[in-house]
Amino acid sequence: MALKKNITIQSQVSINTNGWDFIKGNETIDLGDCYIKVETVSGNKENVSYTVSIKSNNNAVKKESYHFTPNMNSDNFIKQAYLHLKTLPEFTDAVDC
Repeated sequence: MALKKNITIQSQVSINTNGWDFIKGNETIDLGDCYIKVETVSGNKENVSYTVSIKSNNNAVKKESYHFTPNMNSDNFIKQAYLHLKTLPEFTDAVDC
C-alpha cells in the first residue's frame, strides 16, 4: 500500500561567494507525482507514531513523522496510518496506488 500525490515546493535560491551569502530569490519546483509510503509504525492503543518517506521522480527523498490515536475496533495500525495521512492538509488529494 502507498499513496501518490503531485507535489510542488517553494525553494529559496542563494549564492555564497567570498564568505557572503546572497539570497537570489524564491523558486517553485514541481516534483511531479511523488510516492508516499509508511515506513515504520509503533505504538499502543493510546498513541501510534509512524514515519513516512516521500520520494519524487527525480529521487529526492523526504522523511516525516506523524502520530494519531488509533481506533482499536478498526483496521490495523498501518492502514489507519494511511487513512490518517489523507486527513492532513498536505495529503488531502493523495490517491491510493
